[in-house]
Amino acid sequence: MGAAGVPRGEGVSDPRGRLVAVVVPGWLQADARLRHVHHRPASAGVAAEFPDWLEEPVREAMGRLGVVKPWAHQVEAAQTAFRGDHVALATGTASGKTVGYLMPIVAACVSGSLGREVAGVKHRLLPGSGHSALYLAPTKALAHDQLRSARELAIQGFRPSTLDGDSSDAERRFVRDSAHYVLSNPDMLHRSVLPNHARWSRLLGSLRYVVIDEAHRYRGVFGAQVAAVLRRLRRVAA
Repeated sequence: MGAAGVPRGEGVSDPRGRLVAVVVPGWLQADARLRHVHHRPASAGVAAEFPDWLEEPVREAMGRLGVVKPWAHQVEAAQTAFRGDHVALATGTASGKTVGYLMPIVAACVSGSLGREVAGVKHRLLPGSGHSALYLAPTKALAHDQLRSARELAIQGFRPSTLDGDSSDAERRFVRDSAHYVLSNPDMLHRSVLPNHARWSRLLGSLRYVVIDEAHRYRGVFGAQVAAVLRRLRRVAA
């Protein structure tokens, strides 16, 4: 099923086949239970050039996935993160937020490119390895979905991996010793990584970016707990 319970095929898809708009079918429009339909006219997307710090192999990899020219909001988010500033990206579903943060992550992990060094911080990078990045999502399914997106890039030297309760001992060793881009969740960070930070020193010592997906979900008591975990992460990583 697509959005709003409409079967796939009765909508508008992007070049990768994902449903981005729903056309209300005739049978639903005629249903007496339907109370309101709001139609918004389409607006033209604003494209931009790839950042000049993004290497050609990465641009080619994104081009193979249909991203010939990124959207302006993706470039703005990538440039802001690359400069070393915090950025909150709030756009619609399937608007390409993943590309926005993958650009600076891949640049830092593969080629070590940074827009600004962090004052007083000495990163512990292994020989031949770049920086690392951590992605946090409230569910394992989201993390695995993002892992598929990262692997589809097929960039040489870029090593993404998930870390959750289902990860085997071998997978955890790979994450500790070799992974650039680690996709996990706040609970795993709280219960496994931070209490054993000495074993995770390679990841924590090289950490450049932290992506918090679905940030609007972290509210109330749950949000306060996640905030405390992130404060611990910042302290230990520093």
